[in-house]
Amino acid sequence: MFERLTSIGCGFERVTPRIVALDIPAEVDADVVYAILEEGIELGIWWFDEMHCGHPLKADHSPA
Repeated sequence: MFERLTSIGCGFERVTPRIVALDIPAEVDADVVYAILEEGIELGIWWFDEMHCGHPLKADHSPA
């Protein structure tokens, strides 16, 4: 699924074998990124924690 994130313009850096930092450039729709991240959670591929989001969002993506 990282391919989907990079195909829309995101970059990432592997911090450790289990931790990846995701870079979402200003021109990338953060709501699309959240949809991909949430799908990855539902599929059991990953879990994510947000440190900071400086993008304007159309939807509330706070944890349930």
